[in-house]
Amino acid sequence: MLGTATGLGWGQLLGLSYGWASGGAGAVALASILMLRDGLKPGEIATKVTPNQGIARSARNGLRITLGVGLASGVVVGLIYALIFGIVEYTYGLQGGLLAGLLTGASHGLGIGLFCGLVYGGFAWIQHWVLRTILWVSGAMPWNYTRFLDFAAERIFLHKVGGGYIFMHRLLQEYFGTRHL
Repeated sequence: MLGTATGLGWGQLLGLSYGWASGGAGAVALASILMLRDGLKPGEIATKVTPNQGIARSARNGLRITLGVGLASGVVVGLIYALIFGIVEYTYGLQGGLLAGLLTGASHGLGIGLFCGLVYGGFAWIQHWVLRTILWVSGAMPWNYTRFLDFAAERIFLHKVGGGYIFMHRLLQEYFGTRHL
């Protein structure tokens, strides 16, 4: 539906061949996003073992999704443009069509890949590092927060549990549990 609407709109403005290419690219983009959404259902959450393990996993997922979806959608969109402009329409000739397909596929692949990578892990990673930087610059937190928490655990103020920390003393747990922020 999106591909047809896009194709009809651009086809009326710029010609039939551009409309076909835009419609195909829109359909491929939407299909890539929908397949990605349906294919990445949340599964069983693994037990965290080390600090920042979850945010590192988010960064890896975002990078994998960016590269995979960007490459796949870029190749498909590029081929559609190359076929339509180079072979079917003879607008630019075979070499011109391949060049147009390569440039269009690269730009579409980059955009679609970055969008999907941000949605599936990249944005969480960016938020994490921006928050850490703001807290460090404001003096509210040391830069190496893990070392600080390990230091507190060595002094029996905190207790390390998997990849997280809890307060050792019941009085502190109750105090922080009843505070309204």
